[in-house]
This record gives sequence, C-alpha cells and structure tokens, in this order.
Amino acid sequence: MSAPHIAAERLGADYFQDPYSVHARLRAQRPVTRVIMPGGTPVWMITGYTEARAALADPRLSKRWPGWHPEPDSIIATMDLHMLNTDPPDHGRLRRLVNKAFTAARSSGSGRGSPRSPRGYSTTWRTKGTKGSSPRWTCSRRSRSRCRSR
Repeated sequence: MSAPHIAAERLGADYFQDPYSVHARLRAQRPVTRVIMPGGTPVWMITGYTEARAALADPRLSKRWPGWHPEPDSIIATMDLHMLNTDPPDHGRLRRLVNKAFTAARSSGSGRGSPRSPRGYSTTWRTKGTKGSSPRWTCSRRSRSRCRSR
C-alpha cells in the first residue's frame, strides 16, 4: 500500500505576515506535509508536536543540506553554528555545555554559583518626604529615563 500523493502547497509572500494561522490549519489537516516556501524552496513542514519529536529523534534526518555551505561571514553562516541548527554529535556536545548553566541552583538564584547582578547596576530610592510603604523607584544607570515604580 502506498501513501496517497498530496501536491505540495505553495505558500505565498503573505505567509510571513501570519504564519500561525497556516501552521494551525496544517496541524489540523496534515501535521507533516510538503510545502513550497515563498521564494520557491520546497521543504517538509512539520507542525505536529508528536511528529516533530519523532523527526528530531530520527537519526536518518538531518538539519544539514547536502552540498550546501553558507557564504562565510554571513548571518546564515553564524546561525548555522547555533546549537539548534546542529546534528549529533555536535548538538550533544553543545547541549552538555549549556546545561551546566541551567542547573536548579543556578536557575533559582540561590545556592553556590547563582548569577549576581553587577554592583550598582541600578539605583533604588523612596519618594522624598514619605515614610514606610512609600512608592519605590528603580532606574537603570544606563538610562535614567527608564525609571519604574516598584
């Protein structure tokens, strides 16, 4: 038994104006489908959670395009090095490095190694002439115009 042939949907330039409605429609109709992106690039679009998890775990699939290399020093070349755009084993190596920064103790702000803000980064004071539960204001030293009530 073979899968029925479904023509690739051509996404127009308006796709980038509201991709969420397109994703919602495709997720309801067919969570894995072939589409042609604005500009003419054919891609597989995966909009279902279960299908995306299966695709990310499948070693037969890759985020690399065979034979394609981004132009050196371009933004695409920089993004190509991002952890989310890498395949194993590089992805696992980068993920292990990043996970060290997101332990429970570091994320909660308590315990040894918790991130600290630089001394004097912001200034807090009470409104002049008030006592007790007076409004407090905080201003960043970088921009005195960005003050907020706390």
